[in-house]
Amino acid sequence: MVKTKAKGSRAERELLHMLAKEGFQVLRAAGSGTFPLPTPDIVAAKKGKLFIFEVKSKKTKTLFITKKQMEELLEWKKESRAKAFVAWKTRGKFFLIEPKHLKKTKKFFSFSNLEKAILFKTFLEKFG
Repeated sequence: MVKTKAKGSRAERELLHMLAKEGFQVLRAAGSGTFPLPTPDIVAAKKGKLFIFEVKSKKTKTLFITKKQMEELLEWKKESRAKAFVAWKTRGKFFLIEPKHLKKTKKFFSFSNLEKAILFKTFLEKFG
Protein backbone atom coordinates (compact mmCIF):
# COMPACT_ATOMS: atom_id res chain seq x y z
CA MET A 1 0.00 0.00 0.00
CA VAL A 2 2.81 2.42 0.86
CA LYS A 3 4.43 1.88 -2.55
CA THR A 4 1.09 2.56 -4.26
CA LYS A 5 0.57 5.81 -2.34
CA ALA A 6 4.15 6.92 -3.02
CA LYS A 7 3.73 6.14 -6.73
CA GLY A 8 0.48 8.11 -6.79
CA SER A 9 2.09 11.06 -5.00
CA ARG A 10 4.96 11.05 -7.52
CA ALA A 11 2.47 11.12 -10.39
CA GLU A 12 0.58 14.00 -8.74
CA ARG A 13 3.78 16.02 -8.33
CA GLU A 14 4.86 15.25 -11.89
CA LEU A 15 1.55 16.48 -13.35
CA LEU A 16 1.65 19.51 -11.03
CA HIS A 17 5.08 20.51 -12.39
CA MET A 18 4.03 19.87 -16.00
CA LEU A 19 1.05 22.21 -15.56
CA ALA A 20 3.13 24.87 -13.77
CA LYS A 21 5.75 24.78 -16.53
CA GLU A 22 2.96 25.64 -19.00
CA GLY A 23 1.85 28.70 -17.02
CA PHE A 24 -0.96 27.22 -14.94
CA GLN A 25 -1.37 28.29 -11.32
CA VAL A 26 -1.47 24.98 -9.47
CA LEU A 27 -2.27 23.52 -6.08
CA ARG A 28 -1.83 19.94 -4.92
CA ALA A 29 -4.02 18.67 -2.10
CA ALA A 30 -1.62 16.27 -0.37
CA GLY A 31 -3.50 13.39 1.23
CA SER A 32 -6.68 14.40 -0.57
CA GLY A 33 -8.08 10.88 -0.19
CA THR A 34 -7.87 11.11 3.59
CA PHE A 35 -9.30 14.62 3.95
CA PRO A 36 -12.90 14.64 5.29
CA LEU A 37 -14.13 17.09 2.62
CA PRO A 38 -14.32 16.41 -1.13
CA THR A 39 -10.94 17.40 -2.54
CA PRO A 40 -9.41 16.77 -5.97
CA ASP A 41 -5.71 15.85 -6.13
CA ILE A 42 -4.79 18.92 -8.19
CA VAL A 43 -6.50 22.25 -8.85
CA ALA A 44 -5.14 24.29 -11.77
CA ALA A 45 -6.16 27.64 -13.22
CA LYS A 46 -5.15 29.60 -16.29
CA LYS A 47 -6.71 32.56 -18.09
CA GLY A 48 -9.91 32.42 -16.00
CA LYS A 49 -10.41 28.68 -16.54
CA LEU A 50 -10.42 26.20 -13.67
CA PHE A 51 -9.37 22.54 -13.95
CA ILE A 52 -9.47 19.75 -11.39
CA PHE A 53 -7.70 16.41 -11.55
CA GLU A 54 -7.95 13.06 -9.82
CA VAL A 55 -4.55 11.49 -10.52
CA LYS A 56 -3.90 7.76 -10.86
CA SER A 57 -0.74 5.85 -11.73
CA LYS A 58 -1.35 2.24 -12.63
CA LYS A 59 0.13 -0.16 -15.17
CA THR A 60 -3.07 -2.15 -15.56
CA LYS A 61 -5.12 -2.30 -18.76
CA THR A 62 -8.20 -1.06 -16.91
CA LEU A 63 -8.27 1.79 -14.44
CA PHE A 64 -10.57 1.49 -11.44
CA ILE A 65 -11.53 4.48 -9.32
CA THR A 66 -13.60 4.22 -6.18
CA LYS A 67 -17.14 5.48 -6.34
CA LYS A 68 -16.36 7.88 -3.47
CA GLN A 69 -13.41 9.46 -5.31
CA MET A 70 -15.43 10.00 -8.48
CA GLU A 71 -18.47 11.32 -6.63
CA GLU A 72 -16.24 13.84 -4.87
CA LEU A 73 -14.61 14.91 -8.14
CA LEU A 74 -18.03 15.32 -9.74
CA GLU A 75 -19.28 17.32 -6.73
CA TRP A 76 -16.28 19.65 -7.04
CA LYS A 77 -16.93 19.95 -10.77
CA LYS A 78 -20.57 20.86 -10.20
CA GLU A 79 -19.98 23.38 -7.42
CA SER A 80 -16.92 25.07 -8.93
CA ARG A 81 -17.87 24.75 -12.61
CA ALA A 82 -14.35 23.47 -13.21
CA LYS A 83 -13.38 21.20 -16.08
CA ALA A 84 -12.69 17.81 -14.47
CA PHE A 85 -10.31 15.09 -15.57
CA VAL A 86 -8.99 11.81 -14.31
CA ALA A 87 -5.28 11.90 -15.12
CA TRP A 88 -4.09 8.32 -15.61
CA LYS A 89 -0.35 7.83 -15.85
CA THR A 90 0.31 4.60 -17.69
CA ARG A 91 2.81 3.55 -20.36
CA GLY A 92 4.97 6.51 -19.31
CA LYS A 93 2.37 9.12 -20.35
CA PHE A 94 -0.55 10.99 -18.83
CA PHE A 95 -3.90 10.23 -20.39
CA LEU A 96 -6.58 12.76 -19.42
CA ILE A 97 -10.07 11.33 -19.20
CA GLU A 98 -13.30 13.26 -18.93
CA PRO A 99 -15.64 11.72 -16.33
CA LYS A 100 -18.32 11.05 -18.95
CA HIS A 101 -16.06 8.37 -20.46
CA LEU A 102 -15.86 6.27 -17.29
CA LYS A 103 -18.18 3.32 -16.77
CA LYS A 104 -20.03 3.15 -13.46
CA THR A 105 -20.48 -0.11 -11.55
CA LYS A 106 -21.78 -0.72 -8.02
CA LYS A 107 -18.47 0.01 -6.28
CA PHE A 108 -16.22 1.55 -8.91
CA PHE A 109 -15.86 3.65 -12.00
CA SER A 110 -13.67 2.07 -14.67
CA PHE A 111 -11.91 3.09 -17.84
CA SER A 112 -9.97 1.07 -20.43
CA ASN A 113 -10.45 2.73 -23.83
CA LEU A 114 -7.39 4.99 -24.21
CA GLU A 115 -8.77 6.25 -27.53
CA LYS A 116 -11.32 8.30 -25.56
CA ALA A 117 -8.60 9.96 -23.46
CA ILE A 118 -6.48 12.90 -24.53
CA LEU A 119 -2.73 13.24 -24.07
CA PHE A 120 -1.29 16.14 -22.08
CA LYS A 121 -0.08 17.79 -25.32
CA THR A 122 -3.64 17.77 -26.67
CA PHE A 123 -4.92 19.20 -23.36
CA LEU A 124 -2.46 22.10 -23.75
CA GLU A 125 -3.50 22.74 -27.35
CA LYS A 126 -7.14 22.88 -26.28
CA PHE A 127 -6.92 24.65 -22.91
CA GLY A 128 -3.39 26.01 -22.41
